[in-house]
Amino acid sequence: MNSVYNFSVSHIAGIGPAYVERLAKLEIYTLFDLLLFMPRLYQMHKVGNLLTHLEPGDKTIVTGKVLEQIVQERRKRMLTAMLDCQGENLLLKFFHFYPNQQKILSPGHWVRVTGDVRKNFGYAEMIHPRIELIEEPLLNTELSIPATAHIEPIYPLTEGLNNQKIRQFIAQAIKHLQQQPLPELLPLKILEKFNWADINAALIFLHQPTTAEVLASLNDMRHPLQERLSFEELLAHRLALKQQQTNTTLAPNIVSMDDLVDNFLNLLAFKPTQAQWRCFNEIKQDLAVTRPMLRLLQGDVGAGKTLVAQLSALLAIGQKYQVAFMAPTEILAEQHYLKTFALFERLGIQVAYLTGKLTAKNKKLIYEQIKNGAYDIVIGTHALIQKDVIFKNLGLVIIDEQHRFGVSQRLSLQQKGAVSGLMPHQLIMTATPIPRTLAMSIYADLAISTIDELPSGRKPIQTSLLSQEKRDALIARIAKACEQKKQVYWVCPLIEASEVTDLEAAEVTYQRLVKELPHLAIGLIHGRMKTAEKSKIMAAFKAHQLDLLVATTVIEVGVDVPNASIMVIENPERMGLSQLHQLRGRVGRGTEESYCVLLYQAPMGKTSYQRLLLMRDHHDGFYLAEEDLRIRGPGEFLGTRQTGGVNFRLASLMRNAPMLKTVNETAHFMQIHHPESVSALIARWFGTKTQFINA
Repeated sequence: MNSVYNFSVSHIAGIGPAYVERLAKLEIYTLFDLLLFMPRLYQMHKVGNLLTHLEPGDKTIVTGKVLEQIVQERRKRMLTAMLDCQGENLLLKFFHFYPNQQKILSPGHWVRVTGDVRKNFGYAEMIHPRIELIEEPLLNTELSIPATAHIEPIYPLTEGLNNQKIRQFIAQAIKHLQQQPLPELLPLKILEKFNWADINAALIFLHQPTTAEVLASLNDMRHPLQERLSFEELLAHRLALKQQQTNTTLAPNIVSMDDLVDNFLNLLAFKPTQAQWRCFNEIKQDLAVTRPMLRLLQGDVGAGKTLVAQLSALLAIGQKYQVAFMAPTEILAEQHYLKTFALFERLGIQVAYLTGKLTAKNKKLIYEQIKNGAYDIVIGTHALIQKDVIFKNLGLVIIDEQHRFGVSQRLSLQQKGAVSGLMPHQLIMTATPIPRTLAMSIYADLAISTIDELPSGRKPIQTSLLSQEKRDALIARIAKACEQKKQVYWVCPLIEASEVTDLEAAEVTYQRLVKELPHLAIGLIHGRMKTAEKSKIMAAFKAHQLDLLVATTVIEVGVDVPNASIMVIENPERMGLSQLHQLRGRVGRGTEESYCVLLYQAPMGKTSYQRLLLMRDHHDGFYLAEEDLRIRGPGEFLGTRQTGGVNFRLASLMRNAPMLKTVNETAHFMQIHHPESVSALIARWFGTKTQFINA
């Protein structure tokens, strides 16, 4: 195999243990991972006279040295910084800022800023630009760029890694690629049909585009070479699934046990909706045959997918099979566990909870009990796929929020059933609504069940848009609401990895709110807390020991506090409609009238404003999904790298849906005419995870 697959990033000059650890957070382990780590957008990097090269509406990248920084202590604080950009001054203004931004903009620091340059009394300024701390540019490279412009790739980042470092590492990976090119694995007829260059030329160009004219197509993800790589990635996934299906053995024959289901339903204080019954019956039919079920259960926020999953689990448990239930976060996994345990224990069903944060002693005990069949259902996070977890008789795998798990993770959990000689059935759930016709083309190998009905009595959530300038009025409204015994979420999403972390944003907001609302009980929750600490805070909020909870998007999915009736989301303009809809769904779960406030930062682009208006005026998640796709076009519908493990590095199921038919045809063609390339193509895109394809 070509060494580019297994050449560790640690062999690259400048990448020591610290950078190896930081790159691992971006799922970059090898040289090839670096080459596939694509920019999230491309922007014009302009030098020379800023005012001369102004193009209204265009995002501009400028490199400069910080001359001075001033924090103006007026009625509302403001941070300003003056940059020297090759002898020309550029003023930066921040009306809402964080300590890390102040640190980056310290006098003497070199920074790269991105934003709209505008004239103000003959001077150049940027309002709320994106900022990145860089090393001092070399005079013969960075500052000798012609005064016109060039395209600069902007990469997804993590704490401790900036764009400058990423570009340096990728440049070395490209040198290696030029010395030892990758073999072309796509059939010649496909390359000729679309007039695509080989993979080496594609990788080099997408990291180092040479002409400014292609900027629009690159940012729309419509450039032919982006489509060429997306096609190959989709093809690799299709071949992997086909290979997995080829290796599939028989699945358990799970016949309905109506007594257990009836006893469970008698414990509930409500009746399932007709849509829930329909979806459950579709699953029941699948489980009754020996062909492994692969079914997607989708439904809007609050539609009741968990109840359908519990009913399905009871069918398997009633036939003495074990069930694995995997969720993407500890908070969601714990909530599933608590809800399921409270009901299932009354039926004599043994429920286990497994996450990576358990002590080694507790893990070992749970592992032993899972192996000997003492537990009927195991609920947890990705800890379920660890090699030490061995099931005695796994019959059903349930995966919640499947788009947060990669294909290899899903297949590795399915592989846990190999001990019994049977392939477990799979039920995959998602609360990210997918338009029906698109879902049919995306998930060609999955049967689809849709819960298209909400439980009776649900009131629509009143959504409003509010500028940061009116934040004081919002604080007053929240204070009054909490005095009336209402509870509030205040969500601080990730703003920009190079500027400030979501944790810092949440901590600063928390400190400000504590100061502004001293009479309220305010809590803070974020993903870096220990499981016990997060559980304690969520329990306190649910018990109404806290009036207001400041949170990162860790509460995006599944968290259920019926008394919480107000949701404030900061910087909503930086998020997709589907994620906003998920967050909004954390309120409106009780009998109180509920509200969602989208606290945006002005100025805001026309497209962003249009999307927020849709959020204000519509509550149907399926409609919002369709509109988000229509407006954003190339936007990644099922999440981004920052939101957790996603299925694809470059491809987008939504954006690339038109090529799926050709992908399927090519996969069939390669299996027949080029079987020698199939394994190589799967290995290229799955890397060290190829063992999971043979589940």
